[in-house]
Amino acid sequence: MQVAGGCGLGALDAAKEKGIWGIGADQLFLGPYILTSALKNDDIAVLTTIKTVQDGTFVGGQDVVFEVASGAAGLGKISPKVPHDIGPKVRAKEKAVAAGQVASIPTTSSSSAAAGAAPRETALREPVPGVRPRMAWSTEACA
Repeated sequence: MQVAGGCGLGALDAAKEKGIWGIGADQLFLGPYILTSALKNDDIAVLTTIKTVQDGTFVGGQDVVFEVASGAAGLGKISPKVPHDIGPKVRAKEKAVAAGQVASIPTTSSSSAAAGAAPRETALREPVPGVRPRMAWSTEACA
């Protein structure tokens, strides 16, 4: 998974070259080797902020979090190459995250360490039929 904009395209190219899944951020358009794409629906954050300014409730100087529950973040379309029984499971997990039912979400480093993988690779927790059960993580794409 990469979230480095245009710089991160190297990570997605590496996934394509290795024949493994890549996950982009707002980049599902890049092709069928993209498993899905993390979406940032900035319009929700912008409109919400504008409304608070208009109604006089805006408070500056603080962080405001817009997450899956607010619709400001989520997953894009799931690749048609993903087995049909997997898509609904992914969507159910997305809904569980939005509902606050997921206690913790593993980070790249913790999931890599748990899988015993090098920093650039991490094993998927559940193998996906027909897909090599690993993903590439590149920290050198911008070098």
